[in-house]
Amino acid sequence: MMAKNPDKQDILRQEVLSVLGDTTLATPTTLAQMPYLKAWVRETLRLYPVLCAIPRRPAEDIVLSGYLIPAGTTQVEFLTHVMGRDEKLFEDAEAFRPERWLRKKDAIPTDTSEAFSSTPFGFGTRMCIGRRIAELELHLLLARIVQQFEISYPPDAENVEPYVRGVTIPDRAVRAKFVDRQ
Repeated sequence: MMAKNPDKQDILRQEVLSVLGDTTLATPTTLAQMPYLKAWVRETLRLYPVLCAIPRRPAEDIVLSGYLIPAGTTQVEFLTHVMGRDEKLFEDAEAFRPERWLRKKDAIPTDTSEAFSSTPFGFGTRMCIGRRIAELELHLLLARIVQQFEISYPPDAENVEPYVRGVTIPDRAVRAKFVDRQ
């Protein structure tokens, strides 16, 4: 996403440099001062969730879109990939817009439907146990990459699409170039 969105990469880099400078490594404390970086990761996972679906077996009867799903009889799939690209949930859903996750209060969506419109790690007691570690590693890595490199994407490169194979992977080699800023 950085290579395909150089204008947004510049915004991200400016935020990282304003907090860390060129060489200081990010910490959990400094990450709290970088809402655009966190929004960047959230937007990327909205468009390209690692798991395209999250399966659940209801513990009690539920009604979905007028259909009764009896407790324990069938599995319900939450299609995270489809939800993340749904125009009813996200305006201009196919566009990469990290700004959509920025809010007045700590970059947390204030509307409940908005907060649950993208749940790449699941939610509640069965959410991914490694979520916090994974997010922290993504934030730390992204901050360091932006400090050190400019990422570019050749204009003649084929468009990479998601391919589901247990987890979401690119359907072809990703041709991105890391240019050292030093």
